[in-house]
Amino acid sequence: MSITKTTAASPAAFEIKGSSFTLLVLCLKSSQLPELEKQLQAHLAKTPDYFNFDPIVIDLCNINQNDVKLDFKLLINLLKQHKLAPIGICNGNQNQVLAAQQHGLGIFADIAGLTKPKEQNKRSIHSPSKKESQDTSEPATPGSKENFRPQTKVITQPIRTGQQIYAQDCDLIVLAPVNAGAEIISDGNIHVYAPLRGRALAGVKGNTSARIFCLKMEAELVSIAGCYRVIEEKLPENIQGEGVQISLDGERLVFEPLLSNSTDNKRTVNWQK
Repeated sequence: MSITKTTAASPAAFEIKGSSFTLLVLCLKSSQLPELEKQLQAHLAKTPDYFNFDPIVIDLCNINQNDVKLDFKLLINLLKQHKLAPIGICNGNQNQVLAAQQHGLGIFADIAGLTKPKEQNKRSIHSPSKKESQDTSEPATPGSKENFRPQTKVITQPIRTGQQIYAQDCDLIVLAPVNAGAEIISDGNIHVYAPLRGRALAGVKGNTSARIFCLKMEAELVSIAGCYRVIEEKLPENIQGEGVQISLDGERLVFEPLLSNSTDNKRTVNWQK
């Protein structure tokens, strides 16, 4: 008589899940990498430690003509030198897709907030990454009210350094401080009833009518519909450390005091990228 020895099954070593992350998007307007390097150096000179190897997707919609070649090896090394971690491309032609795959880059079929190449909002930097929807209905126009559900996400606890909060398809209300190095993101408006010291990105799916409101303006970066500004210098006295609302006028970010009872308080700050 033989006895078969049995052993307990090994616990699962992994699990694959669908998820959604907020990613930087680099919209290339030229395949000339020396010029890109020059402009990146100038752009990041004042904030050399701003990016900490953040993942980034390379959007090729402006250079996806069949005769345009791109040196992906050089591009990847260039971005890594500036503390960016390229993870994939989108809107590339067949040759660009094959070349990107050979260099270990993923292929994004669609990025929420970016439309077809000719209609793309070229100012996008942060866009939630998703797989293409199976819904075959006509998509709503970016910035239209149909993109956003009539609800809000409310955060009552302080948002710590390194923490990220994303309010998908709704407004975001924060009732506690947003610390430096934290990031709050919303497809709609952002309301911060406390000091805002980190990054605030509203209307990330292209809602140009979105606004940012805060009771104490000390942010590191603000963005509406992809039009953003790194705040490197102290703002005017009626803006810095005060209650502020931020809106988008064309490609200009407009900073206005929440309380504008006096002539002095009516002064605004306009920023154009």
